[in-house]
Amino acid sequence: MTVHPIIFQPNMIQALHTGRKSQTRRGLNTKNTLLDGQGWPRGAFEQLNWKAARLGESPSQAESVAPYLKVPHINGETVYGVYPRVHVGDLMWVREAWRVGAWDYNNSLIAVDYTTGPLKEWLHVEDPDQLHRLIEQSRADAQKADHQPRKGYWEHTWNPGNSPCRWRPSIHMPKWASRTTLRITDVRIQRLADISDRDAISEGIEQVEIDGSDGWKNYAPWGENTAYGLPSESFQSLITSIYGPEMWAKNMWVLAYSFEVEHQNILDIKQC
Repeated sequence: MTVHPIIFQPNMIQALHTGRKSQTRRGLNTKNTLLDGQGWPRGAFEQLNWKAARLGESPSQAESVAPYLKVPHINGETVYGVYPRVHVGDLMWVREAWRVGAWDYNNSLIAVDYTTGPLKEWLHVEDPDQLHRLIEQSRADAQKADHQPRKGYWEHTWNPGNSPCRWRPSIHMPKWASRTTLRITDVRIQRLADISDRDAISEGIEQVEIDGSDGWKNYAPWGENTAYGLPSESFQSLITSIYGPEMWAKNMWVLAYSFEVEHQNILDIKQC
C-alpha cells in the first residue's frame, strides 16, 4: 500500500462528504504514471504518439494485473508500456482549500477552517517550525485586517467562521490538516468521453428538478435553469466548466479511480 495526495474542487469536496462521489478521473501525466515500470525521463512523455495508444491485453512485464497502455514512440520504432502509479488498496489523502481559524501555541494546536465546513476544527501540529510559521503568518493576517483576537499572543481565537486569516490553496495543505482519505477499490484506463451514465453518477454529478421534470445538472455558467437527460452529458458540462471545451474534444486518456471515502486523517488511518 502506498499513499498519494489528490486535489478536488470545492463542489467535489462537498460531493465526497455527502456520499455522492465514489469515482474520479485524472488525465495521464508523468506524476500519476510510470514508463515501463520506471519514472519518466525528461521529455519522454511528449515523445510518445498518444493518438496511437491502445490498451494492453496481457499482464505487464512485472506480471501486474493493473491496466496499462501500449504507446508507440513518435518515430514508430518502439512501443512502451504506460502504467498507473496508484493501485487497488492504495490510499489518497485529499487536499482542499483551508485557513487557520485559531491557534494555541502552548498545546501545539491549530484550528483549521475548510471552505465547505466544518469551521474551527482543532488539530495537533507535530512540526514546531511549521506551527511557529503558521502562527506568525496568521498574526500578520489579523493585524492587516485590524481584527482583535479574544486571547493573547500565544492563543488567538475567534468565533467559528470569523477568522481573518488568509485562505490557503489546496496545493499547500499539509497532511495533518487533511480530513478526508480515499481507499482505492479499482483503477481503469479509458478515454474521457467513454464514461458511462452509471460512472457519471459515481463522479458526483447532481440530480435536479427543472419545471417539474427530473434531470442532471448543467454546470455551465449559463446553465442554472437547464438540465440534461443523461448523466454523461452532465459530466461533460462539468469537465467543460472546469477545463474548457477543448478538454472534452481532445478525449484524452484518463485514469478512472473508484474509491471508498473515509472521513479521517490519513495519518490516523495509517496508525490503525
